[in-house]
Amino acid sequence: MNWEFDDETHRFTIDGQPTPSVTHVLQALGCTPWTDGLRGRGPSPHLERGKDVHASIKLYELGKLRREDLSGYEHVGYLDSWIEFRSRVEWKTHQIEKPMVCETSRYGGIPDITGTWHLGRRLVLADVKTGRDLPHYELQVSAYNDLLDEPHLRVLIFLRADGGLAQHKIIQSHDSTNAWRSAITLYHWRLRNGYLPIEEDQYRLRPLKGQLP
Repeated sequence: MNWEFDDETHRFTIDGQPTPSVTHVLQALGCTPWTDGLRGRGPSPHLERGKDVHASIKLYELGKLRREDLSGYEHVGYLDSWIEFRSRVEWKTHQIEKPMVCETSRYGGIPDITGTWHLGRRLVLADVKTGRDLPHYELQVSAYNDLLDEPHLRVLIFLRADGGLAQHKIIQSHDSTNAWRSAITLYHWRLRNGYLPIEEDQYRLRPLKGQLP
């Protein structure tokens, strides 16, 4: 399998064929409140804020950004909230925002951050949020967990704009994992049978040269 991720367009391909992302699948099935990206009206301002905060956390974790460099940064409180949280749980980052794909289920995604906490006793997949909790977040982090080499503890982290104590939510139930696996299966079934908008057809799996359709 050969796969690629285009950072500019945020698109995945597997063996040259366009492959939907986790976010795209959830949007296409109506599992998120934000479908503006599919409708061509541009991203939500809340999503833009999240991207900005994620970028600053990534630079911080990679040692390319110091807290003192952020004087006047609009979202500095969220970064402060992350710094306080990682200190409190003794967080150690393994990898951050690494694009991945699942060949069997034909989707791609970018898990926020993986690592260990509490002296390395547990592998953790953390999904960092800058707003309130929403139901589809559990499906999202479960989809990312399926991309990893081994299962991690799934944790949602809710940062605060004022730099205060971040709250976290541990997902113990397998319901969201089962729901995601059903969702990606349903997405491809609807795609094969023409039950999605025509613009989704780009993601339909085509037979390789020499194969029967």
